[in-house]
Amino acid sequence: KGIAYDTRATFFLLQTKYSTRTNVQRQDKESLELNAQPIHLWYDGLEGVVNDCLGVHNGEVEDDKIKDFLKIHSPMKATVDSRYLTEIYFQKLLESNDEWKAAEWVMNNVEGAFTFGFSKGDSLIFFKDKRGYRPLCIGETDGLIMLTSESGFFNDYDIDFIDEVKPGEMVKVDRDLRYERRLLVDHSPKAPCAFEDIYFKDFVSRDFTGEHSVRETRERVGIELYKFYKNELGNFDFVVPVIESGNTYGQAFAAASGKMFKDVVRKPERNVRYFLRAKIEKEHKYSVDDLMVRGRDILATDDSLVRGDTIVEFYASLKKGGAKTVSFMIAWPPIFFTCNNGIDTPTREELYAHKLIERGLVEYNGGEIRYDVHRVNDMITDLLRENIKHEYPEINPNDLYVYYGTNEILAESLPYKQKCSFCHTGVPPK
Repeated sequence: KGIAYDTRATFFLLQTKYSTRTNVQRQDKESLELNAQPIHLWYDGLEGVVNDCLGVHNGEVEDDKIKDFLKIHSPMKATVDSRYLTEIYFQKLLESNDEWKAAEWVMNNVEGAFTFGFSKGDSLIFFKDKRGYRPLCIGETDGLIMLTSESGFFNDYDIDFIDEVKPGEMVKVDRDLRYERRLLVDHSPKAPCAFEDIYFKDFVSRDFTGEHSVRETRERVGIELYKFYKNELGNFDFVVPVIESGNTYGQAFAAASGKMFKDVVRKPERNVRYFLRAKIEKEHKYSVDDLMVRGRDILATDDSLVRGDTIVEFYASLKKGGAKTVSFMIAWPPIFFTCNNGIDTPTREELYAHKLIERGLVEYNGGEIRYDVHRVNDMITDLLRENIKHEYPEINPNDLYVYYGTNEILAESLPYKQKCSFCHTGVPPK
């Protein structure tokens, strides 16, 4: 009794996200298993203290700097930032014998993004970094206390939403499921990642304020996109969402434009039953209602354009279904830079918008990248047309056009004005 791995405990830590900074995991099963969360650390030879602890982490921290702080080391072989974040917190806890002081030290000295959960058996500790990059919220029902990144989980299980944990705040839950909260570091400016609300979260979850539905935010973005581009849009017959990720934007955009929203594309399911189903050698990513799209001018909506693969395949599927023209309305601004704080974007070379910098089409010499979004729309459209001609030589993509969202549209749509915008501006939070 008293150790973190006690199965009789009245509380527990779970993590369904793979550990950050471990792209090699995708090719290396051994690394995947070694670095899986929760991180379980143990310390042989530490007398007089519980020498066993668990940690979970969402985000990304600069683990090389953490290693410089460490004085004791667990024999655990994990090599991810989650391991070192757990270890440095445990070390500071041993030094101060105070959970709050240990958390405050981590917030002030560890750079990067983290919502962090920890236990050594006697309580649960949760806290956010001082800028508040990642979400973390509290829910409660019938004596059950839960902290999770997405409040939509609470909706599924009739758990009452209490609050979004503030940047720099710590929550401690004891074995009697009583919890205490303290704001330890009040840093300014804050830097929540709006990409969480635009892309990652389920639409029934709440945004970083805890006061608005993510769906509401995405609807505002869809409306603002229409207002921004309405005078330069070509004719289109109806709005089609890129599967799931473009739904809310498409519904709001269609309503604002007075056009129909039509869900005419789906992903083929392996378990769909037809009365006759032949063995098909080539499996398509998208299945299109060709009777609806044939001869039509279509505007498709999506949340973001990262590598460009989705747009290429989605466009090709609609054109093969007989669409006359296809344009894309993208909610998020151009992603020029990889994220250093836990968003799983690929290397810069894989980012579609970064190709503009590589080819000297957009100038960037450090600092903030400045560009005209209409010119970027033209250039990205040209790149996509080149790609489509290569991938699908039977299709003429001259009808394709791409419209990006802007930082101004996000500022108008988000209920919080401070946010991290590094991926599309190149300016890291201070």
